[in-house]
Amino acid sequence: MRNGLRQQVVVFICSALLAMSAFAQVDCSTVAAPSASNFGPYCDGSTVALSTPEVTGATYFWSGPNGFASTDREPTLANATAANSGMYFVTVTVDGCTPQQGSTNVVVNAPPPTTTVYARSYITTNTSGTATGPAGLSNYSWSVAGGTANGATDGQTVNFTAGAPGTLTLNFGATDPATGCSATNSTAVTVYPVPTISINNVVAKAPPKGMTTTFDFHITLNYPSSRTVTVVYYTSAQTAVGNVDYVPSWGTITFPPGTREETESIIVKGTGARQQKQFLVILTQPTNAIAIVNGYPARGTGVINP
Repeated sequence: MRNGLRQQVVVFICSALLAMSAFAQVDCSTVAAPSASNFGPYCDGSTVALSTPEVTGATYFWSGPNGFASTDREPTLANATAANSGMYFVTVTVDGCTPQQGSTNVVVNAPPPTTTVYARSYITTNTSGTATGPAGLSNYSWSVAGGTANGATDGQTVNFTAGAPGTLTLNFGATDPATGCSATNSTAVTVYPVPTISINNVVAKAPPKGMTTTFDFHITLNYPSSRTVTVVYYTSAQTAVGNVDYVPSWGTITFPPGTREETESIIVKGTGARQQKQFLVILTQPTNAIAIVNGYPARGTGVINP
């Protein structure tokens, strides 16, 4: 009797446990797919942030472009680029159930297609210049290091004045109105001193008697200038006699911006003289340059050898 009663009790308990287990089993078909979201769109270099609602006791798995994978509920992706754009999927597993994936579309916009700063590569100290950014952008901003911005700094173009010789840096920023993404750029401009003008000496043999030749004097700047440079020249007799040994000449020599050398030719006559003769080409009244050497106007000597 006792054994029979014991068997009945065991059977009853086992049946009860099986019933309770069946009652507690989760019906996975009723578990909804998780929602997924992000906080974009993003700009190039931003941090992508993904999110899905918290579920007690759940585990998470994210996957996405370029082999992205994470088991965080709210994973992030730093320094994103346009290559990280696309669909990101999340699965949430709870009580042994893994429902369908949730998904969210991430958009990472590229920076503006160009932020090139257009400015000349050099400028003369204390000289004004202009720099231009690309068209079609918004929220322009400029700053100038090694010089001074003149006027507005929130337009496509900025005017500036170069400071001391060295380097001037133009810093530029703008926004692409289509995406709201911004980008910056900078360009360096070499700042040259005010140039000094020099002239060479010419030593050559006189032409045969009754003939002529030219003595070519090279007038040069030691630095290029962003401004037009001019200087007046004239010949001056020494042991050579004007209109006998050479043809007197005078005028203005002009250096367009960026030009560093000009040539002035003086006609020399053949007289049959047996002694060396000399004349000078003197530079004076420079504009946007210096034409003083050792306290005297720059000069070149023409040496006519017999």
